[in-house]
Amino acid sequence: MEQREGRGKRRGNTNPEIDLFRYVTEGTFDAYLYQLNELKQRFISQIFTSKTPERVMQDVDETVLNFAQVKAIATGDERIMELCTLEADVSRLNLLKSSFMSERYALQDKAMKYLPARIKRLETEIRGLEADAALAAQTSPASAEHFAPMTVEGKAYSTPKDAGFAILEACKAFQGKDPVPLGEYRGFQMEVLWDHHGGIHMVRLCGQEQHKVEMGVDARGNISRLDNALADLPKELPAKQHDLGEARQQLAVALAEKDKPFPQEAELAEKAARLGELKLVLQIDEREPEFLTDDVPDEGDGADAPQRKKGARER
Repeated sequence: MEQREGRGKRRGNTNPEIDLFRYVTEGTFDAYLYQLNELKQRFISQIFTSKTPERVMQDVDETVLNFAQVKAIATGDERIMELCTLEADVSRLNLLKSSFMSERYALQDKAMKYLPARIKRLETEIRGLEADAALAAQTSPASAEHFAPMTVEGKAYSTPKDAGFAILEACKAFQGKDPVPLGEYRGFQMEVLWDHHGGIHMVRLCGQEQHKVEMGVDARGNISRLDNALADLPKELPAKQHDLGEARQQLAVALAEKDKPFPQEAELAEKAARLGELKLVLQIDEREPEFLTDDVPDEGDGADAPQRKKGARER
């Protein structure tokens, strides 16, 4: 409609005013054409809106009629309009059902595999973190002046300065890609590794769980970093426990939702059944029509055209 009106508004029109007429005839093909425009406008309005857009939108550009539908419209049969509406509704509901089933399968996968595995992993991490925090508390130095002995590459060190230099030397000599054993400190086994993303050496403290600590260039400072990492272990527990609570809540929701039926199943079945009845009553065949060739020559064919067509059929 807008494109047709735009022909009178385009650049180059010298008329200062134009008249627009829209003729609509009752009981004709106009009803179907206006319904197509209505469906298209609804589709466009779903996009050009300030509200939250729909999850599923359907275009109707490929809506076509076969000869039986045109015949029904030409005879003024109002059932054809019902049929067109039902076809659009059934198609929309089938799309909604397909999306619903995809989400339900995803929920079932979460409920049966992902979330139980995540809960089990978090529970194991929490137990390990609690055990490591308890071990760190038991082996914590009495004061800043005290130092728990450290073993680096099989050699024991009793001062933080010597132990820190030993760690630096071990880091400089490390050239592999995989972590290698470094020593032992406060009941935790130590490994040295290279962080390719950060471009730095790290020491991994291994208890029930593994805890990475970034190494710097200061020998004494690296020992402080290790002590601080062990002292901060209890601070990691609230985040882990929060993640565990969320995972359990998500599992409860997934278990409650994973087997729910499609909420519009009854509507879809009812409209699909009515659509089948209408197609049967109106004798609408969805197969492609067969085109027959007669002996009437096309415009511009010569006098021998009928003979050529007849001979072609005989062959």
